[in-house]
Amino acid sequence: MASFTELGTAKVAAPSVALAVGPENVTGSTEAPPAGAAAASASAVGAAAGGAISAVAGLVPSAEVIKARLGSVWSESRPWAEFGNVAQMARPEVSEVVERVQENGRYYQMNYLLILIVLGALTILTSPLSFLGGFCVLVAYVYLFVVHPEPLRLGGVDLDAKAKALMMVLLSVAALWVTGAGATFTSLIVVVGVIALAHAAVRRPAGDLDFDTAYTPATV
Repeated sequence: MASFTELGTAKVAAPSVALAVGPENVTGSTEAPPAGAAAASASAVGAAAGGAISAVAGLVPSAEVIKARLGSVWSESRPWAEFGNVAQMARPEVSEVVERVQENGRYYQMNYLLILIVLGALTILTSPLSFLGGFCVLVAYVYLFVVHPEPLRLGGVDLDAKAKALMMVLLSVAALWVTGAGATFTSLIVVVGVIALAHAAVRRPAGDLDFDTAYTPATV
């Protein structure tokens, strides 16, 4: 039978063994990452997106400013009766095309801009997905080059300005292709450009006299 002293020694040694084994079990075990880290990462991403959207919103002028600018464009445009006067349109000579386009382009530039604004507004109303794609591209651009101008660390790699620009081009092409915004806005610009060029080429410059209608016989 073990003596009282041996039993006491065993009782004291047992905790020491447990303490020696305990840290090894803790060290060797695989623990799941704390939920707070994932929440912090999601919060950081949300804050970055919110900052980019806020920056874009800051670039958008207020309703009063938009109204004032549209009013200025409208007031500086030429009268539409003059713009669409069929009597002042004629097929130009080949040597006159460049001169007509340059002169009428300067003279009726606000009218062409109004046509672009109206057709652009109709495009946005009829193709909201295209507008969404363009808006997402704008938000990404503002985040990468305005909110976060320093090199961006992605997957352990630091992306400088050139790398971010290349990534932005690829993302823009993908977003515009998926949403159809690229084809929509390209078609809009092409249509307005064709209208402006055709009108500027066939419209007689405002400085030219129309001898068929402007001649007033002298009175005796």
